[in-house]
Amino acid sequence: MRTYFVSRAILFSVLLGMCAIGYSQPRATQDPLPRTFAFALIGDLAYLPEQEPWLAHLLTELNQTPLAFVVHVGDLGSERHGACTNEFWARRLAQFQASAHPFIYTPGDNEWTDCHEKAGAPGYEPLERLARLRTVFFPSDQSLGQRTLPLTRQSQTTDPVLVKYRENAQWIYSGVTFMTVHVVGSNNGLGRTPEGDAEYAERNTANLAWLRQGFAQARATQSRALMIIQQTNIFPGFPPFPG
Repeated sequence: MRTYFVSRAILFSVLLGMCAIGYSQPRATQDPLPRTFAFALIGDLAYLPEQEPWLAHLLTELNQTPLAFVVHVGDLGSERHGACTNEFWARRLAQFQASAHPFIYTPGDNEWTDCHEKAGAPGYEPLERLARLRTVFFPSDQSLGQRTLPLTRQSQTTDPVLVKYRENAQWIYSGVTFMTVHVVGSNNGLGRTPEGDAEYAERNTANLAWLRQGFAQARATQSRALMIIQQTNIFPGFPPFPG
């Protein structure tokens, strides 16, 4: 996926609520907030080394723009140009932490499902990269950035099966519930290896539970909208494919 964009806050209403239990309620910002606000939604940036200045310029522009927060929907770069490496991740993490605004990130396929020889990253294994990714980019229950937002993560649960899903996050801003769901490209990790299929099945179950919880919380808090944010495309005109 190679999309470059910055989006103003365009919110949609959710009409269906579903019941769930076992999570703390997403924490709303305490200060009164305007009913209209702007945030940035970015992703799939700097696939080539020569595109790194583009990303740097974009991040600088975002820092100079009044925003509630920034969300990155994954694909930190190209797996063929280092996006699977710890060194590459450290550079991106430093850029995210330098954000003047709260910065929320959800993984993309180029960070883990495509980290194998066939995709151009020999010497790497997707499930190892996924485990490492969780420790690097999701260190606490706060967003990244110089100014942070408190987040509710799926790992804040009494269910031992779900504690690993730190990347699934929720937050409330100005009466709107936002949530990230870990769904990625290259067929969401399904169809390449038996181990990948097992990981997909477990994560898909966790994602469905997270979605049910998000709808229930949005209804319980009388959110005026719910926005679901994920990496991969879900439209039938662009079917998934095994990586």
